[in-house]
Amino acid sequence: MGERIQADRLLKNIILIVQVDFKCPERERRNDMVKIKNYVDRFIKDESGMELMQFAIVVVITAGLIAVAMTIRDTTSKAITNANQIADEEFNNALNGSGK
Repeated sequence: MGERIQADRLLKNIILIVQVDFKCPERERRNDMVKIKNYVDRFIKDESGMELMQFAIVVVITAGLIAVAMTIRDTTSKAITNANQIADEEFNNALNGSGK
């Protein structure tokens, strides 16, 4: 019989807690903030994906360096080609004896 009374009291306490939670949106906000804080803490402390992130950063940096190197190569190639054409024209003018 005593167990039945304890179970009834426990059920009444649970009902009161649920009623208070439904009536108190501020409490819900606090609980949500605690959940968010706990999630952020777990996210910051979790290092399981760090190797993948580091690899991704290395890949992005490498791709950027390759793009820069290709741009420098193209610019240098155009400048050398242009200088070669000018030198050929000047050399041909010097050999043919026609001056500017």
